Amino acid sequence: MFSLWGKNLFNQTYELLNVNLTLIGRQSYAPFNDPRTYGVDARVRF
Repeated sequence: MFSLWGKNLFNQTYELLNVNLTLIGRQSYAPFNDPRTYGVDARVRF
């Protein structure tokens, strides 16, 4: 049995969260999403 999988296939970039840290003297923090990934999983039973 095998399966094809993909994540973020169009390689779009967006912010997952935007935190404004200027109250404690720092700039804002904004992590971005994962890059494009794809693959194949194969499973063999004996």
